[in-house]
Amino acid sequence: MFSQHICSSNGCNERAVWGADTCLAHVRDIEQYTENVKEFLAQNTSFSGIHISNITLSDLDLSGKKYSYCSFSHSSFSNCNFNNCSMYLSFFDSCRIKQCNFADSSFRWTVFAGSLIHDCRFGDSSVLRSNFNGIEMKNTIFNGSDLYSTRFIDSRLDNVGFENCNLLRVHYEFGELDDVSFRNSNAEEAFFDKERIEE
Repeated sequence: MFSQHICSSNGCNERAVWGADTCLAHVRDIEQYTENVKEFLAQNTSFSGIHISNITLSDLDLSGKKYSYCSFSHSSFSNCNFNNCSMYLSFFDSCRIKQCNFADSSFRWTVFAGSLIHDCRFGDSSVLRSNFNGIEMKNTIFNGSDLYSTRFIDSRLDNVGFENCNLLRVHYEFGELDDVSFRNSNAEEAFFDKERIEE
């Protein structure tokens, strides 16, 4: 898993971020650190165990890359291209994600719980056993995707497309769905019943 090193700042119990011995709040020059992160992400194609939280990233081409056991919790992404990426057991929880492209990608056990996701594309992707619980999602499409056993429990979905998708064992319980399309998908095999939440 990602690094468990604790921030070296006196009295701080937060985890240290990648490339530093402190958490982001105690990095001396956040602008320079952000540039270092951008360069690191741009120059490499595979990442494992990195912890980069609370950072703001925009206008990055991160397509075709592989992420395993990575944490980007509480970060902001704007106009970033994750097209054709592979993500395994990685964390984008409590993030703000706007105008990003995740199409043609593979997600397994990836966590977006508690995030705000607006104007994004996840189409033609494999999104297996992933967690979108408690999200606010708007103007986003998953069309043509396999979402087997993925969860959107207690989520607010507005103008979201799940057309021509595999929705077997997908959970939507306790959610608010407004203008959500399931056209040509097997919605009858998803869970909308509030009394039934299975493991």
